This record gives sequence, C-alpha cells and structure tokens, in this order.
Amino acid sequence: MEIDELEMLYTVDLLNYSTVAATPIGEYIDRVGQVFYQAVA
Repeated sequence: MEIDELEMLYTVDLLNYSTVAATPIGEYIDRVGQVFYQAVA
C-alpha cells in the first residue's frame, strides 16, 4: 500500500516473477522486460 502514496508520474505493476515465469506473461517479461532494480544477496 505504501507504493500508492509515492506520487509517482507512472503506474507500475508489481508481481513475484517466480510465480509467473512459466506463464505467457513470464515469457513476455523474458522477451522484452528490463531490470531496473536487482537486490544484492
């Protein structure tokens, strides 16, 4: 809910990639998606 309060100029959809990786949306992300943040383990 905190992301709704950020007053961003753009809207975003957040999802857990590991839950959609084997679906059509996961395939689309693999094909055209761009990483804009990656957590360091």
